[in-house]
Amino acid sequence: MTIDLVAPLIAGLGTTELIIILAVVVLLFGAAKLPELARNSGRALRIFKSETKGLMSDDTTPEQREIEARDERDASRKVAPLKPALGALIVDTTGMPVQDVVAKVLAVVRKSG
Repeated sequence: MTIDLVAPLIAGLGTTELIIILAVVVLLFGAAKLPELARNSGRALRIFKSETKGLMSDDTTPEQREIEARDERDASRKVAPLKPALGALIVDTTGMPVQDVVAKVLAVVRKSG
């Protein structure tokens, strides 16, 4: 019985390659600069993520933003707020084709009826 002790691979690199890369990085930047280099890399990654998230959230059209604002106003108004009735069955049909929506609603009606 043999047990293979395989070093975890990072991007297809073995332990020896990673040690060589680390040694080259230490030689190029110096040991004192490594924490600053890591900190700046992390900061750049956070900025990149926040900027791409901002781009994704800007994909809404003016009509979608208007509908969302109207829904928020309707849900928070004092007189007759737009809320589900007590005991209402909520069926989430987000992203479903019409045929699946009809089948799901019929199944809920049959189950509750």
